[in-house]
Amino acid sequence: MKRKTRALIVMTMTLLLIAGLVSLSPASKVAAASTSSRLHGANLAWLDGQYGHDIGTNFLFNWGCSYNHSHMQKYFQDMRKMNLNIVRIWLFENLEGLKFDSGDNVSGLDATLITNLRDTIAIAKANNIQLYLTLLNGCDVNSFEFPLSADHQTLRNRLINIIQDPGKRATYLNNAVGPLAAAFKGESQIYAFDVINECEGAVTGADGNIIGPGVSWDTMRSFILGTVTKIKSADATRQVTSTSGWHDWNNVMNGKFSGLGLDFYDFHVYDSAGYIPEYSTLNLDKPAILGEYGQKQNTSWDDTLQNDATRNFLTNCRNKGYDAGSLIWTYGYAGSTEIFNGSSHKSVGD
Repeated sequence: MKRKTRALIVMTMTLLLIAGLVSLSPASKVAAASTSSRLHGANLAWLDGQYGHDIGTNFLFNWGCSYNHSHMQKYFQDMRKMNLNIVRIWLFENLEGLKFDSGDNVSGLDATLITNLRDTIAIAKANNIQLYLTLLNGCDVNSFEFPLSADHQTLRNRLINIIQDPGKRATYLNNAVGPLAAAFKGESQIYAFDVINECEGAVTGADGNIIGPGVSWDTMRSFILGTVTKIKSADATRQVTSTSGWHDWNNVMNGKFSGLGLDFYDFHVYDSAGYIPEYSTLNLDKPAILGEYGQKQNTSWDDTLQNDATRNFLTNCRNKGYDAGSLIWTYGYAGSTEIFNGSSHKSVGD
């Protein structure tokens, strides 16, 4: 999606899951996905609304790190009661956790991020929930108020350069991605890495971010392939994908993510009727999951609409051949102050 933040998960999902619209067995490899191993999960992209500094330190904005062990534990316990078996968490949004030198090269990983990720893994393990870990966020190229502040301009430049500049990309892969993959090599609680959330947010053109700045599809595909290669060189059996947004299933169906060494596809759909096409009509060479779904809002958040959309998405995933599963956007913890604000779901405190 174009938006950086979105709405609460509605509690009727609990009833839907308990009612058996999806399987309750533990998640398994997507490549071997079947009805009995379907993923049913939620996005907890950032903790407590603290985008860009929830697990690691954000050195650009000097926000520190707001990680809260007791909150993470509470939310995972709650999600387990909802019979979820996978949770998607973002790591490097707003370049969180990445260290840069004076030449804007990535010089290393924040030790705090590694420590807190290990804690999150332990919490996930205690609750029998797997982690789906997203690295960068393509939408960070355009998710700003205008005019841009100096820090946001630096963020945009650094992110675009990581993607398109061969030298700076190499520092990111060698000093961040490789060490991250090596640090968690063989960790069974990690389901997969997602190279970049909705890379279309950083791609120019009609099948990218439409009117914003960014890179070409050739450049983005090269970046995705390079990241996949780096991860698998450190952890050969680790599953890797890169998620598609802004255009529903179309870019996946049209081959934008083919030939990149991905283990499965992941596209995001927001539709108030919960519509998705028959999986067979996409003619994909790998399984696909619905990594984000929810109502499509125009003016305001509607709980009834989300209830209906959730029910329809889950039913359609089951009936239309999406055996690998789906993850709702997004988990809303008890007492959450996230609210709908204009054209996006804005978390108080973002």
